Amino acid sequence: MPPRPRRPPRADYEEHRRERVGIELFDPRLILALFAMRALKWITRATLRFANGGFGLWLTRPLWGAYWRAREYRADAYAASLGQADELADFLETHTLIHDHPVPFVWLTEETHPPSELRIDRLRGRGGGTEPRHQRVVLESP
Repeated sequence: MPPRPRRPPRADYEEHRRERVGIELFDPRLILALFAMRALKWITRATLRFANGGFGLWLTRPLWGAYWRAREYRADAYAASLGQADELADFLETHTLIHDHPVPFVWLTEETHPPSELRIDRLRGRGGGTEPRHQRVVLESP
């Protein structure tokens, strides 16, 4: 019987590992299984987010933010129509939050309050939009 050709030690190790583990490291079945597990995890999270209403809220955040900012401006206009524009502007100047600054493309964000700087400008008449829609009429008794 002729002698067997000697195999390199790396080949012996690979064969031993395959026999012991039963699967190769870069086996397509392993890669497919890992991908399927990750996809299942993503689908489960997306389904739960959708089921909890998170997806609908996420889609409507910019609309609700624009609605509440408009409500703030209307409340400021109402205060101005009552003659409280300067007092409200002074209050906003003294109680402005540290990180309260104009945000670019605010209509695309979920910010619910307009920046105090813009509100003060509107109240002081520099930004427009502070004129009341109706005049307050005071009747004197005869």
